[in-house]
Amino acid sequence: MLVGLGNNINGALSTSSIPVHSTPVSQSHDGAVLFHGWSCSVVLEYKNNRIRAWGRDPLVSSLDQWALPTSPPSPLVQGLKVLTQHDRPAAVLAGGKVYLPPTCHSSLPVDSSAPAVAPFGPPGWYQGANWDDAGVTDLGPAVGFCRERGLYRFPDLEHLCADKNGSRVEHPFLTANTDVQVYATEARVLLLVHGHVLELDVKNDTSRPPLTVVDEMEGLGVTQLIPGPGNRFGAVTQAGEGYLLGPHDVEAVVIGPGEDEDEDEEGDGIAAMALGYEFDIVLSCGTVYARGNNEFGQLGQRPTTKWLKTWTRVDVDGVTAVCAGRFSTLLAKAW
Repeated sequence: MLVGLGNNINGALSTSSIPVHSTPVSQSHDGAVLFHGWSCSVVLEYKNNRIRAWGRDPLVSSLDQWALPTSPPSPLVQGLKVLTQHDRPAAVLAGGKVYLPPTCHSSLPVDSSAPAVAPFGPPGWYQGANWDDAGVTDLGPAVGFCRERGLYRFPDLEHLCADKNGSRVEHPFLTANTDVQVYATEARVLLLVHGHVLELDVKNDTSRPPLTVVDEMEGLGVTQLIPGPGNRFGAVTQAGEGYLLGPHDVEAVVIGPGEDEDEDEEGDGIAAMALGYEFDIVLSCGTVYARGNNEFGQLGQRPTTKWLKTWTRVDVDGVTAVCAGRFSTLLAKAW
């Protein structure tokens, strides 16, 4: 089950015509949230093995028709990821292949061969190049990683999809058959490589190394990176610690006990994070805490409370995953 809070002007929380959900609204979807943003939400439903989407984004109608092969294990489900740009879906990575909407296909480099119609994709979509992971920035530059070939930087999403005009990026951590996870924001790209966090120079400044280790995160054993607006990232470590990686600084997340709460018991820690526009959410032992902008009630407080200065508990129990849009929150709960 999914529970939504906040701005619903584009129907990203529910199909209701109510523009703001200041109290939790439920959606009967059981699956993983692939994307939640200003224009729509995209979910992989486990039971039906299909992608569901709702909202007012132009791609919703085609994404919502994407039925994946039901023979387990489906290779398309492995590494399933929505590539986003300007806070909306731009392409889909599934089973090591990039799937392109018709709008992206029309902008492919003129010297690239025509991609094949996607055999398992939505109607009108095309199947592009092979990548194990990828990301694209709002500035334009895109990054693709292939275990067999390495890491490549491209001028834009279209060149990534066509695998044209890419430049290989090397680093001692990028050894053969290394697993690399790619995360992108408006103008930043971070890589997660076996607990190490590396930042890619997306502007291709020749005066600096193309890949640098984020020193503040070394030795912490990072297990999750979460991209957010404002070129911020969240990070969760093996020890259950949380960090906020801004463009110029790193902040440790310290929830701390409230007045009516005991100190965290041994073994407790942060399990997940989500970052919205001027607000942050963390999940610890099924409990959600939030701070920052609550203009539309996205933090579970009345909209009259515009800002939460300290970490405050959100009154939704049994949460297993958290997602944040620009001015909204989407929480996954066990049935």
